[in-house]
Amino acid sequence: MYDLFETENKIKKVKGNSISNKPELKSLSRQLNRDINCLDAIDMFPKENEVCSFVSKGMSDAGSFLYAVSEKLGVIEELTVCTWTISKNNIKRLLDFIDDGKVLKLNFLINDGMLNTNSTKPIYAFMRLEFDKRKDKINYSVVNSHAKIQMYKTKENYLTISGSGNWSENPRIENYIIIGGESSYDFNCDWIKKIINER
Repeated sequence: MYDLFETENKIKKVKGNSISNKPELKSLSRQLNRDINCLDAIDMFPKENEVCSFVSKGMSDAGSFLYAVSEKLGVIEELTVCTWTISKNNIKRLLDFIDDGKVLKLNFLINDGMLNTNSTKPIYAFMRLEFDKRKDKINYSVVNSHAKIQMYKTKENYLTISGSGNWSENPRIENYIIIGGESSYDFNCDWIKKIINER
């Protein structure tokens, strides 16, 4: 088990006269810090049929696992994500990983509630537009779902990460369970792909 409450918070305050004081750069800096904290926290991925448990207090987010898995395990042959909501930065991150060949295939299931909130409608539209441009690499569907899970297949590893965190930026306490092995990966990919393919 790993408790991110015990991890040194690497987030540094930005000086008032710094170029990084601009909102976009501050957001990027915060995300980078979350990614680094996540990378430090998962030096030991679970192996076949092993389970790790994590708790985070806003020091990393669900999207940070994408960075950590890529850094630790290399090219992600298939990524399957199910989330209730997602930030525009995390959509851009997924697109960058796909365009750079770090993720070869993405299956994505998201909650249809993003259509009901004025603040998330533009993010939803951006996601649909960009995902549709990459139909050869992205399968996705929008449904009534509250599930939050992500699965990674690399050359030699299968990981399932389930928890309370969305692919958004937040300072809340979040918990994650990471399961190593093909059986959990297959089980969860199967039900998500079935929903995507039925729509």
